[in-house]
Amino acid sequence: MTLPARPMCGARLGEDLPPPGPDVGPTPPRRSGRRPASSPALQLPCDDAAIAALLSPRKLALDCGGASAGGDEATKLLKASFGSLSDNRAALDLTGPFKDAERAVLLDSETRHVLAAAVVHVRAGSVLEVPLFATAKKFRGQGFGSALYAALAGLGRRLGLQTLVVSATDESRAFWVRQGLHAKTFCGAAEKSAMSSLEQRGLVTSFQNTTLMAAPIPQGLEP
Repeated sequence: MTLPARPMCGARLGEDLPPPGPDVGPTPPRRSGRRPASSPALQLPCDDAAIAALLSPRKLALDCGGASAGGDEATKLLKASFGSLSDNRAALDLTGPFKDAERAVLLDSETRHVLAAAVVHVRAGSVLEVPLFATAKKFRGQGFGSALYAALAGLGRRLGLQTLVVSATDESRAFWVRQGLHAKTFCGAAEKSAMSSLEQRGLVTSFQNTTLMAAPIPQGLEP
């Protein structure tokens, strides 16, 4: 597939976030589905005030945690979007190589409906990997995927990470290009190096019929 003409690979993450709706008071993000105390600590700073400020004008909230974050609705969304990929069971269940990963779920702060969901993994080498990312079909085209992506980019900045890597399906590739991500061939030297290093060590996942895409996470910017 020929990719469309691209902007610089360093395009600001989340710059396509649609304009906010009417202003409302902040809705604190939640954590749910926490792992047992013996498991590694969750790393995503989803209670960050700047992330809440990014989402609250559109009456959105972020729920982060283990495999039950977002409840059955988030589970069904991810399974419906990726259930046909036979090699993604561990990413869906947060087991095996994804035992330290988290779910990040975008919710309507009033109805608590799941709008979009992702599996997010902090990797060695200052990489934020997003192996699974989906927007509910009935809510597509309303900017919720871009909103979740902008929040994830902000979380990456809070953690001081350098590179964001996704596993893009054919259907989602155009979305990721619009967010400033590109396949290794078209990406910058730093992103190529990060992706190659992770691939060589088996620390990044490209599922069958998907393409690894990446972009730098700008530092020192508000989400």
